[in-house]
Amino acid sequence: MSMQRTSLEFIPELNLLNEEEAQTQARKNRKIVQHEISMKLAMKGTESSFSSGAEAGDQSRSSDTMITIEKKKC
Repeated sequence: MSMQRTSLEFIPELNLLNEEEAQTQARKNRKIVQHEISMKLAMKGTESSFSSGAEAGDQSRSSDTMITIEKKKC
């Protein structure tokens, strides 16, 4: 029973759908995939802005630290 399905004719669920239902389902699937891709891209953009923000924060903190060290030396 572990035969791989390589053709649509082996999938009875798809054969039960008429053309209109198949197109509707395909549109839904495309919307879901587009949404998932946009969410992943949004998360990727958020991660990169977080990391660049953290780097900028680290730089400002390190310069603050350098200033206080210089003040202590004087």
